[in-house]
Amino acid sequence: MLSQKKDLEAQVEQLDARLQTIRAEQTVSSPAIDGSSLSNVKRLIAEVNKQLDVQEKLLDAEGKFVGLIPVETKNTVDLSNVTAEIDEYFHSGDKKPAAAQKPSASIAKSEGPRT
Repeated sequence: MLSQKKDLEAQVEQLDARLQTIRAEQTVSSPAIDGSSLSNVKRLIAEVNKQLDVQEKLLDAEGKFVGLIPVETKNTVDLSNVTAEIDEYFHSGDKKPAAAQKPSASIAKSEGPRT
């Protein structure tokens, strides 16, 4: 009877060790994911992407382009009167025209002849 008791105690210890091993494996293994839920999420993401593509195409068709860099338009310059404006700017403070002005004698003497 004593030997049977020792055998049963050994079996109980083996079962306990086996139970602990199984629990350890369960904590290490990846959690089980329901395949139907995963495929449902993938389908929903694809549907949302498709709806966004349709919305972008509708905006492009209306002429409101999405995702482009905004470019400012430059003001056009009237070139018909440019020379008159330049003359006015540079000669507004002068009393004599630029061609009639002569350099002062001190400036002409300091420079000397050029070689």
